[in-house]
Amino acid sequence: MKLKFLRLGLFSLIATFFITSCESNDELVEEQKIVMNTEEIQNLMITEDVSSEIELILEEEEEDLFGSFFKREIDKEKSSNDKCFTRTVSVDEVNNTRTITLDFGEACESERGKVRSGKIIIVKKREIGGFSKSISFDNFSIDGKEIEGSKSSSIVRENENGNKVRSYTSTITMTLVSGDKVSLSQNKNREMIAGSNTIRKEDNVFSITGTSSFVNKEGLEIFTTITDALIRNFSCKYIVKGVKEITKDGKTFSLDFGNGDCDNLAIVTDANGDSKEIELKR
Repeated sequence: MKLKFLRLGLFSLIATFFITSCESNDELVEEQKIVMNTEEIQNLMITEDVSSEIELILEEEEEDLFGSFFKREIDKEKSSNDKCFTRTVSVDEVNNTRTITLDFGEACESERGKVRSGKIIIVKKREIGGFSKSISFDNFSIDGKEIEGSKSSSIVRENENGNKVRSYTSTITMTLVSGDKVSLSQNKNREMIAGSNTIRKEDNVFSITGTSSFVNKEGLEIFTTITDALIRNFSCKYIVKGVKEITKDGKTFSLDFGNGDCDNLAIVTDANGDSKEIELKR
């Protein structure tokens, strides 16, 4: 009889352990559900914002030299647009290229409040219908975030809508202020849809499309596709409109930047349709 009770007690103990173990595994599976946390999205947006800032620098430098691509009388002093870097130019007439070095020194604050240091090296080549650029970095940083890698761009004078379009390809690694490293590979088109008929920058509006691959600080690759063109105004430091689709571990999320308001907010929605509002920048 004692042996029978002992066996029953042992069976109950094993059953209890099994049930508890299953519950623990269920909890573990629940904890391992694929999510996009706010910090991860913020790091993605910070990296893309830095990439866009570099593009803005290139476009401002281009405005300085527009119309005098291979003229000897190019001003080699500070940019008339940015007032933030010293430019030197070297011409290679054999290869029909121009190498431009933008030196921001130890710290130089732009009119948009970005602190930049180090150098950007641009190799520019004339092509049919426009020109191409290849870009590299020498100890370059924006707001303390170190940038390595390369970037290239090409320009079409006008598209079918009569708007200027630039295409960018980027492969950059960024060291965050925290010391964490993230990287971004990106292909995108940047179309100026307003402001080209004035010399004021404040009324410039850009429409952005494209795809990217982002590697977070844990080394996990995240893919993004712009499904509804992102709208960016020069007068606002944030994307004001558009939708980006984000794929992580086979799960798809969307990031909606709103309907035109200049704010630091977006709505992230998971595959189940659950949404929450987040801040884009810390």
